[in-house]
Amino acid sequence: MFKLNGWTVLFAVLLLINLITVIYVARLSAESPGVTVTSQPAAQGKNTLTLQPEVVNHYLQQENTQAMKLSLTGEQLQIVQYSDFLSQKIETNILTTPVVIGHNKLRLDINDVAVAGLPLSKKQTLNLIRRFGSLPDNVVLDVNKECFYYDMAPIELGGTALDLTHINQTGWHFNITIEE
Repeated sequence: MFKLNGWTVLFAVLLLINLITVIYVARLSAESPGVTVTSQPAAQGKNTLTLQPEVVNHYLQQENTQAMKLSLTGEQLQIVQYSDFLSQKIETNILTTPVVIGHNKLRLDINDVAVAGLPLSKKQTLNLIRRFGSLPDNVVLDVNKECFYYDMAPIELGGTALDLTHINQTGWHFNITIEE
């Protein structure tokens, strides 16, 4: 027969506390944006880092300036650019979908674009941007394919380099290379 003694009660209380803690941590980690790091034995492959979309969006927003705002919604990147033309404030809105096409190279497929609310086709608007826009050196606009190509600077932290490998609904995935 089962006897209820001090050790049994203490064990049950500790088990209950552990169960509540596990549930709380699982709920907390599901609610907050985070980073996932996985490591494989050297013989199998590389270490990886996954940044959830919320984390990527947080870092993108830290790069915002008065002239340019970036935000990530789902798998789409919204670019809002403000410029002056003939003493007028011009707002350009570009909705893109980023796709990794190589080591730290992105193609930003242009889903929608508008310049100052002008009723122009996408090609006409992109031609306007190509002609009058001021793109950074590492960004190329391909009007025919309706996309930007963005050559990201290598992401290096000390002796560690991050290589963007792919983007999906779970996040932005990087391989981690540690220089020896």
